Amino acid sequence: MRNKGIILFLSIILSVVLGITSLYTPRPKSEESGFSTEIAKEHIKEISREVHSIQQPEALGRVREYIVNELKELGLEPEIFTYEDVESSKGGIYDINNIYAKIDGKNGEDGSYIMLASHYDSSPKKRSGEDGESKGAADAGYGVSTILEIVRVIKESGQDLENGIKILITDGEEMGLMGAKEEMNNNFGLYENVNFVVNLEARGIKGPALMFETSSNNKKVIDLYKKANLPVSYSLASDVYNKMPNGSDFTEFKNAGLAGINFAVLNDLDYYHTKNDNYDNISDTSIQHYGEQVLPVVQEYVYNLKYGQANYFESNENSIFFTLLPNMFINYSSLIATILAVLSLIALLLIMRRLKINVKLVVKWTTVWTGLALAVAAIGVAVSYIISMVTGIEFKITYMPRVIGADFIALAAVVLTSILVVILSKKLARNREDFEAMLYGGLWFNEILLVIFMIALPGGSYLFLWPVIMTLISIVLSKKFKNKNILLLAKMFTIVMYVPVIYNIYIALTIGALGVVMLLALMAVSTVVPLALNIIMIEEDSIISLYRKVA
Repeated sequence: MRNKGIILFLSIILSVVLGITSLYTPRPKSEESGFSTEIAKEHIKEISREVHSIQQPEALGRVREYIVNELKELGLEPEIFTYEDVESSKGGIYDINNIYAKIDGKNGEDGSYIMLASHYDSSPKKRSGEDGESKGAADAGYGVSTILEIVRVIKESGQDLENGIKILITDGEEMGLMGAKEEMNNNFGLYENVNFVVNLEARGIKGPALMFETSSNNKKVIDLYKKANLPVSYSLASDVYNKMPNGSDFTEFKNAGLAGINFAVLNDLDYYHTKNDNYDNISDTSIQHYGEQVLPVVQEYVYNLKYGQANYFESNENSIFFTLLPNMFINYSSLIATILAVLSLIALLLIMRRLKINVKLVVKWTTVWTGLALAVAAIGVAVSYIISMVTGIEFKITYMPRVIGADFIALAAVVLTSILVVILSKKLARNREDFEAMLYGGLWFNEILLVIFMIALPGGSYLFLWPVIMTLISIVLSKKFKNKNILLLAKMFTIVMYVPVIYNIYIALTIGALGVVMLLALMAVSTVVPLALNIIMIEEDSIISLYRKVA
């Protein structure tokens, strides 16, 4: 029993570590290796020398001049598209000056293009009592510098392009996507031959460059994104973001019917739109991660003839996708997701019938897991609300400024919840049948969530599908080889899959979303805890005597 407990504990630690490794960001590389962080940083240094929001037109003009000159140095012929007296959705009238350039493919304007997009204005907002405005080192200095560095790599390669590159660096993004709106509404004819857009943003200053949004019907879009090195992306993030009331320039590109993907870093959200978004706080590894992902996508597009087809990215299907480990990117179509969901349900019914699992006990445990889910979510919301009352910070699920000790509170809440669930489960389980029913109740809880998510939030359905599939496989194998330790595989897979999702949700939404974070943790626990208890508690001889010793 003690040895099994140690093995179980170590496997949990290993699984958490493996889950975190999926968020790995690469070390900076030199110019000789392709995308160079050092060169990109030089661009960021110049771009972020001063606050350059649309409300500082002279400073913004200096940044614009720098970008235009860098594009000229790279052999391009940039243009400025000016839109005068544009009314901002946030108040004020401004002149908008977008930067445009291109590298033609072999067919010029008769061919197809990939568009690299970002914005060059910094935020005029002041958040959380800050006494200074953002210098835009990350938002969106990361994006502009990545574009300039990718253009350098492509130009210096000397290879002929099958398909071209268009570059759009917009003005006024921070004041309501002004530049992108004007471009799409008044100059769209220039972009009708753009097949694919890569938009580069930032909602923090460090961490992995998350590909957090795609255009709709994205099956072929994701097929291209898979060419990225160290891809970090989750279809759950894209589905959730599309239902939130915020947006970026990519919103306007999507509305115009363009296919593509959107990137941002999320860590240190409290630096976002503040004076702390400056050159001193940039992350070398985050910058390199932008390049590692985007450059291979651009190279695949411009050197491959097949992307020259005007309707290449049209599809009737969406993809479900997630990063499991570094460079292990799993994706499949929504049709496959539906088939797998049906098969998992059939398999669960057949296995329960074959093993003669007590249905009444399974119903009991399904109810228990549902009740626990509602309880922990309510507790999480209550804790967040109490924190907001104590600190005087407005309670918001989508963002609360950094609270001292918030990270510890969130971690403690997740750990304590897991421990309490273990204790409660052991108290409620009376015999061998109960322990087995606990596991199948957790599986049915996941099947219910799977159906709900397939309808309401299909991008998140993988969170429930794969724990069920992996658990059923491990049950069959453990019975066949008469070895309960095989159940460890399903437990470890579930933890590895959930860790980056829980982490990203927390850093993206902060302590205000503790209820969501705890709910996600409970969803993972609903299979992890029963698997663990079945490994430890169920023996070939007497489950009752062992249980009494532990209890």
